[in-house]
Amino acid sequence: MQVTPDLTLFPVNWTNAVSCLFNRQNFTHVFKLNLEKLSIFKDPLFSLLSPEEKANANRYSNLHDQHSSIIRWGVTRLLIAKYCGILPESLYFKTGKNGKPQLIAGKAYPALFFNLTYSGNFALIAVSNRETGIDIELLKPGFKFEEVLDFVFSTQEKKEILASQYPLAAFYCYFTRKEAIVKALGTGIHDQLPNISVLGHDYPLPAAMQMERTSLQLISFIVTQQYTASLAFYANTGDLAFYEVDQKWLATEMH
Repeated sequence: MQVTPDLTLFPVNWTNAVSCLFNRQNFTHVFKLNLEKLSIFKDPLFSLLSPEEKANANRYSNLHDQHSSIIRWGVTRLLIAKYCGILPESLYFKTGKNGKPQLIAGKAYPALFFNLTYSGNFALIAVSNRETGIDIELLKPGFKFEEVLDFVFSTQEKKEILASQYPLAAFYCYFTRKEAIVKALGTGIHDQLPNISVLGHDYPLPAAMQMERTSLQLISFIVTQQYTASLAFYANTGDLAFYEVDQKWLATEMH
């Protein structure tokens, strides 16, 4: 699917996760998972999960959703353990404000921040030394996005979407931007989405949502032709990189 220039997509270069140095200083790293291809690792990944994570996965009646949960959380544990230099089974997570998962920092490693998102056969995991938010959406042809414009976008944003050469692609791009911001802030206040501007390069927020320090930076990018995503991260991040977790990398890490 083609996209219009007004979407200002970030040119992502996906490299294999083997090239990641897992440096913990001033970074935001995004990892791409093809859930279907990685499903062969569901059993060994399941063994890495906490009792609560196993219970959450088993609650899904649909096997695809169950396997997706196992892979997402299992790989998340593997990745964060690489940054922390400990075994993935040794990590402890808690539920923060508005249900956002958080890593409980240990004496041997500092606090790290992460955020997960998935849609269809793909998942993205963002890991950073500061708060971050990420969202991915499968572009669904025929989706009647016009019916939800008033609930999500400002007047100017609606004009931009409807005037786009590809309105559906513009809708998903702008929607993922708003979701990424909300997830980075951990606010859960989706009823204020129309008030969150996503048209500029710097994104000022309503007074009730101001960050204590620097503002968030926001980029949108293509995962595949059918998937679009957005990432919210601190503007002064030094190391922004994109990696792919493939079968070969995962097989090596599971041994």
